[in-house]
This record gives sequence, C-alpha cells and structure tokens, in this order.
Amino acid sequence: MAIRPPIRRPYPTEPGKTSIAGLYALENMSRAVIGPVIALEGMRILGDAQQLSVILFVGSIFSMAIMLSSGWFIRKFSRKFVFTAASVMAVLAAFFYIQENALSFGLATALRTAGAGLVMTVVSLYIMDFIPSADLPKAEARKILMAASTWIFFPIIGVWLWTNQAHYSPFVASGFIAVLMFLFFWYIRIKEADSVQAPTAASLNVFQALRKYFSNRHLTIAYFIAFTRATFWYMLFTYSPVYIVQAGLHESWSGIFVGIITSVLLLSDFFARIGQRYGIRRSIRFSFFVGGICMTAIGILPEPTVYALIFWFVASLTADMLDVIGNLPFMRIVDEQERVEMTMVFATCRELAVTVTPGIGAVILLFFPLEALFIVWGVMFLAVGSVVMKLPRHVG
Repeated sequence: MAIRPPIRRPYPTEPGKTSIAGLYALENMSRAVIGPVIALEGMRILGDAQQLSVILFVGSIFSMAIMLSSGWFIRKFSRKFVFTAASVMAVLAAFFYIQENALSFGLATALRTAGAGLVMTVVSLYIMDFIPSADLPKAEARKILMAASTWIFFPIIGVWLWTNQAHYSPFVASGFIAVLMFLFFWYIRIKEADSVQAPTAASLNVFQALRKYFSNRHLTIAYFIAFTRATFWYMLFTYSPVYIVQAGLHESWSGIFVGIITSVLLLSDFFARIGQRYGIRRSIRFSFFVGGICMTAIGILPEPTVYALIFWFVASLTADMLDVIGNLPFMRIVDEQERVEMTMVFATCRELAVTVTPGIGAVILLFFPLEALFIVWGVMFLAVGSVVMKLPRHVG
C-alpha cells in the first residue's frame, strides 16, 4: 500500500494575530543580531562615518528600486512568492557581509534592507486583510511587542559575537534565523485573502500608483509619519554606535545601549491603550514633539557625552508610541481595493528612510560634526508633528 506524508492545509479563514506577529518577530530577530554590528563592521572596513554613510546611501538606491516593484510582484505572482524572495535576500545578505569588503558590504546592506521591507509589506497586507479595523491597534501592538523582544537581547548577542568571536559570526546567525523564518512561513501556509484580485495594467503601473498615492494629502501625511519614525530607528542603529565610541565608551556598550533602548518596545500594549484613550492623532503629534525636542537637545550638547543617552532613551519612548500607532492612519484611510498598490508605496517609507538618512548624513558630516545630524532630525520631527492634526477624524 502506498504511503504518502500528510498534506498541510492553509488556514481556512485567517492566520491570526500571533502567527503574523511571529513571522515579523523572526524577521526582526534576524536583523537585530546584526543591528549595531553593521555600523561597527562598516567602520572597520571603510574607516569613518562619512564613508559609511555614502556606501549605505548607494546600497539603499538598489533597495528602493526593489520595493517600488513589490506591488508588481505581488499582483503578478503572489505574496508567498514575495515573502520567499525576501527570505532568500536575507540569507544572501548574510553571505555578502561575510566577504568583508566595501562592495559586498554595500550589496549586503541593500539586500537586507529590501528583504526587510518586503516582509513588512506582506505582513501589513495580511494584517489589513484578516484583522478587523477595530482590532488594528491591538494587532499592531502584538506585532511590535513580539518584534521588540528580539531587539532587547539579540543586539547584545550580536556585538558580543563580533567583539569576542569571529567578525562573521553574527552574520551567520542572521542567515540561520532567516532560514527559520522561511520554514515557519511555509509551515503555517497563510492563504491569499478573498479581496486579492487578478492584476490589471493599472494595478501593475508603479508610477500611476505613486501619483495616486501622493495626490491624497491624508495618505501623504501618513507616509511622512512612518518615514520620519523609520529615520529615528535608522539613526539609532547606524549612528548611536559611532556616537557612543566618540563619547568615550567601549564598542561593546553599543549593543547594550541598543538593547536598553529597544526594551521600551515591551510597553507596546500600554502605548496602544494610550493611543485609543487620548486619540491616535493627538498621541502621534505629542510623540513627534517630544522626540523632536530630545533629538535637538542631543545636537545642542557641545560634544558627544554619556549624558545624551538620557535624551536617546526618552526619544525612544516616543518612537515606540509611533511604532505602535504610526501605521494606523494609513490602514484606516486606504481603500480596500487599492491595498496592494498603496501598501507598496507606503512600504517605501522605510526604504526612503534608509536612503535619505545616510545620504543627508554623508553631506552633513563633510562639513559638520556628528551632533549636527541630531539637530536636523529634531527639526524634522517637529515639522511632521505640526501637520498630524490635518488627518481626518475617523483615524482616531
């Protein structure tokens, strides 16, 4: 008698908050173990923060091109295909990081950033398709909470491996976790939502999607909320290790500091309740104002100092609030029939942050010390906070 292995069926209705959050947590774990290590490795290979900013900027251009094509790939193939491609990118990035030269470093960063953006796009689509609008704050909080747990210890582990073992060891760990993410995704076998439609010429047109997205001023504000929030975390993982070393602390403190900072993400449920109680728009505006003041304060200090880490911590509280509720304006504004195209555009906010942050950093660091970066970002935070209340009332 022929014997065959059992066939797993896809979820009949919805994947559930926990399984979606679990996927996102594994992706974050893969990045967390190399978070501060990327800056340290880049400084070791390239020599200074200005050159590091240049190569990160160049690599991000490639990443942006991939993200702008994500909607085309999702419509033409499937979300499963895109998620699988993102997993492969993460593994390839780990391989290129191990090569320890400037070219492979830039290519690895581009692949890693694009892969993370594709995962975020797919996860966001699953959340919007399967989670009711009223439950979005809780779903986002659970997603952030599970992802946050990885950023508490894994940056410390990554830096410890980099400083005490081989320089390539954290990148090997990152690639291994990416493989686990791929296997878990195919184990749970999430089905395509009923709202997914066959692609049309219009839905596959990237430039038309861009025009349509940014012709809506509310979606534009939602984009800049997410973009500015993303730049904060990029600043943290790229420039805080450099700042810590300039402040006179040992390199190992960069991993510990990142772990401490990201530990506030464990308060995600608390911040979700605050957003629901006091209003999404008001909470977002308050977060940008406080974060902007803290970032500006870091820049005003005459030189890098350990006391500035206090401002980093307070700013991280506001960034966590934005992580939990910052995507809700987009999710509550976007039309259901346009989710794939509009999410493709919205997801580029992360890639744009990865492009703009080192690009601006490379220019500023040619003429000014590192502290000038924080003043620029403080002003940006205050500017975005000033337009948040122009969002429609149904956002919250």
